[in-house]
Amino acid sequence: MAIYLKHHQLAVKGNMTAEGYKDWNRLDSFSFGNSRHITMEAGHMSNCEATRPSLTSVSISKLMNTASSLSYSKTTMSYTAADRANKGASPERVGYDLESGKKL
Repeated sequence: MAIYLKHHQLAVKGNMTAEGYKDWNRLDSFSFGNSRHITMEAGHMSNCEATRPSLTSVSISKLMNTASSLSYSKTTMSYTAADRANKGASPERVGYDLESGKKL
C-alpha cells in the first residue's frame, strides 16, 4: 500500500506523478504510538475508569527528493478530539517553533 504526504499551505512539491497525487511526497514508512490508561479495583470490573488516548512518537521516513531541502523548524498538527461517546468536537491545531522554542 502506498503512503503519500501533502504539505498543505506550503509551496513544497514532491516527485509523485500518480493520478490524484501529483506533486505529493511518497513515504517509505509512517508509524505512531498511543496509550490509554485504565484503572480498576480488584473484583469490581464494572467500576473501571479510562483516560483519553494519548498520541505519541509520530515518525515518518522517505527517500530524498525535491522536497528534502525543506526545513522542519516548525511543526503543526491538526486533530479532532472525541468524547467517551465518540462524538467529535471542533478541530484543533497545535504546533511548536523549534527555532524560538515557543508554541505556535
